Amino acid sequence: KAFLFSEEAGLDGRRVLFLDLDQVIVGDLRALAEYRGPFAVLATDGIACELAGGGYNSSVMAWEASEFFRPIFTKLSAAVLKYVHRFDHWLEMNV
Repeated sequence: KAFLFSEEAGLDGRRVLFLDLDQVIVGDLRALAEYRGPFAVLATDGIACELAGGGYNSSVMAWEASEFFRPIFTKLSAAVLKYVHRFDHWLEMNV
């Protein structure tokens, strides 16, 4: 997921709507696709499989790709990955 925020992904200037491949879509996605805020991610509140509320769940994300979000990719180093095991937690620390 972090690669989507990289320069190499080639998404700058585009609106990005990301859904994990294991998502089951049962309704109209139009409202989600039309969202125009700078960044959106699911909240863990109310998600039964999440252990804690008040966090992020990156299964669904929407954002305007730009250099502003680049650190999500560039700062994710081997040292960070030694201690941060979920991309959701990395987002919580950076967004």
